[in-house]
Amino acid sequence: MDQIKSWEEIRHQYPETFVLLDHCEEKREKGNKVLITGGEVIFTSQDGKIIYDEYCKRGQPPQMTFGHTHWEKLEMEEVPFLGIRPSHV
Repeated sequence: MDQIKSWEEIRHQYPETFVLLDHCEEKREKGNKVLITGGEVIFTSQDGKIIYDEYCKRGQPPQMTFGHTHWEKLEMEEVPFLGIRPSHV
């Protein structure tokens, strides 16, 4: 749909819209915070459920995320993968 753009450019081009981003550029912050600074817009919708469904349909790849352009910052929290644990633990 687009080339990689900054989050500010995306917010300006798609006001008040949910966006699905691929090839996300990110900046690590303190602790486990990740600031998404840009990406390639591959899908847009006014409905967040449609965006989430599209994200799931694509397999939830790690280089992809979604958000709403009214957010000044697109910030994520990285959660460590604990793996599969036995039920008795």
